[in-house]
Amino acid sequence: LHLCKCLRLNNFDLVHCSGGSWQYKGLFASKLARIKNIWHLNDTKSRIGVKSLFRVMSNLADGYIVSGTRVKEYYLGNGEKYINKPITIIRPPVDTFYYRPNTAIANETMQRFAGVKITTVGNINPSKGLEHFMEMAFILNKQFANLEFFIVGPHLQTKQNYSSALISLQHNLGLNNLH
Repeated sequence: LHLCKCLRLNNFDLVHCSGGSWQYKGLFASKLARIKNIWHLNDTKSRIGVKSLFRVMSNLADGYIVSGTRVKEYYLGNGEKYINKPITIIRPPVDTFYYRPNTAIANETMQRFAGVKITTVGNINPSKGLEHFMEMAFILNKQFANLEFFIVGPHLQTKQNYSSALISLQHNLGLNNLH
């Protein structure tokens, strides 16, 4: 109710509910304040209870922003239920300056390696399917020489088991050219 009062007092035109499928307080408040809202969904792995709650709460959203096609499919399916609501894909930004080949960090790293460089960028997370990237590297190594593979992204504290499993897989596949 306090949030609803704040929204009314400030005469907002739109409430952006960001943070994923569990962020529904803004939806309640915006509906009570009679202000349009948009729900920003950005993950593809939520607990069954959260996803079930999303299905119930999704009726409160006036529209959706999703961070990718997989997110749209995960929450909204083919969109039939949401046909009268706008759905927009806005992909998350990548700091292109950091990954630009002419930066000192990129130059120092990439100049150490000759040949074709193949990379994937994203946090180290099971939903990214990085084991498939590694299996692809294994197959390509059998067919081509002079390849280098890179997985670029943070190893999150909450995903240490997954990071360890990927390192084990790297050793099992003999991927000495995976960085």
